[in-house]
Formats: sequence, C-alpha cells, structure tokens
Amino acid sequence: MKKAMLAALLFCSAIAAFAATASWTENFQQAIADSKQQKKPILMLFTGSDWCGYCIRMEKNAFSKPEFEQFLAKNFILFKADFPRKKALQPGIVQQNKALARKYGIEGYPTVLIVSSDGKVLAQTGYLQNSGVKEYTRHYEGILKKIQK
Repeated sequence: MKKAMLAALLFCSAIAAFAATASWTENFQQAIADSKQQKKPILMLFTGSDWCGYCIRMEKNAFSKPEFEQFLAKNFILFKADFPRKKALQPGIVQQNKALARKYGIEGYPTVLIVSSDGKVLAQTGYLQNSGVKEYTRHYEGILKKIQK
C-alpha cells in the first residue's frame, strides 16, 4: 500500500513538473533577468488573447499543446504581452505592454519577436496558416539555427 501511495505521489509530482515547464511571464524585466541568467533568448508574444482570431487559432493549434510548450520552455524565456478586450490586466502590465508595442513597432497580432537579453530583435514571426505543433516546432527550430550562428 505504501508503495502504491509513493508511486501515485511521484506520478502527480511528475505531472505537475511537466505542466510547469512552459511558464509565461507578463513581467518584461523578469524575462530580461531570466534571459541573462539562463542564457536563452526571449520569445515575446504580442497577442489579443480574447478577440484576435489568428491569436486564438495559434494558441489552440500549437502554443497550448504540451509538446510545443515544452519545446518553447527548453529554448526560450517566455514573455506574453497581452492586449485583451474582455478581461482586465493590472495597470502596470497595461502600461508596460503599450510601451513595448511602441518600442518594437508592433502593428498587428499575433506578433512574435525573439530578442536577446539586451532587447535586440533577433527574429520576428507570427501566425503560421494551417499549421500545428510539427510546423511551428520546425519553424522555431529554423529561427534558433539562424540566431545561434
């Protein structure tokens, strides 16, 4: 009985650890600090999560899938700048996101920027039409190869 309980506890811990692999931050300063510490580029997702059709499709088809989330977390520090219409964000987050959108010249959603820990844009991408996890993974692997040269 004790072995079964221990196995169940370990299984639940493994699931919790797996679920936590892709943690997005809304704090850009934290993303910069994490990028410097972990020596990974920052993936900046500019999204209208509750109204932008392409953003919602991209999330549904790839970004919310565990295998893609795991790939992203392994290779990037994940930062999300959301511009929702139906839900409220903390005032500081709203100001930060607007300032970042101005700084980086964001004109549409979804826009994905890959930036260095000093904020230099290394690559820009966005929604991939009719694509799922395989296509997005292949696309981001290509970006990683280009920026690591």
